[in-house]
Amino acid sequence: MTVDLAKLREMTERNVTALHARPEFVVLFATGAGAGVQQLLWQEPGTSRTLLDAKYTLLDAELPYANEALIDILGEAPPQWCSRGTAIRMAVAAEARARSLTIRGGKKDALVVGLGLTAAVPTDHERRGEDRVHIAVKTVRGIFVCSASFAKGGLDRRTIGELCDLLGVNAITTV
Repeated sequence: MTVDLAKLREMTERNVTALHARPEFVVLFATGAGAGVQQLLWQEPGTSRTLLDAKYTLLDAELPYANEALIDILGEAPPQWCSRGTAIRMAVAAEARARSLTIRGGKKDALVVGLGLTAAVPTDHERRGEDRVHIAVKTVRGIFVCSASFAKGGLDRRTIGELCDLLGVNAITTV
């Protein structure tokens, strides 16, 4: 399947604007690729007004790039670093963090969202497996997961990273 980046960017802008009108608090955990999700959430006009109205807040964003950092979040090493299961565990941990932060902030009944994103992207050394991303979103309604694979050598690291960011934002906004 071919992705039209320009259309995906436009859709993401519309979805972020809509997301800022929703009463949810988000915590994001992303390993490397996905680091741009936070920037995409902050760059849309109206973010300051939205934050002042407490309609939507990015409560926390962590980028556990080193294996040890991800172990700190998950409590143990995952069986596979870049997998559907790891993304789910990251989303569950992110949602728990969001819940903790909203309770401590006096908003115990707030709606919270946890995003977990893990990816394997082109690098400068030999790596096993295909280039891929696994994204999980945890809400009170359940866990939603999407995955994508990229043909090795088909896209460069920057493009795959941008796709991971865009897919991550749209995963939050469509659940």
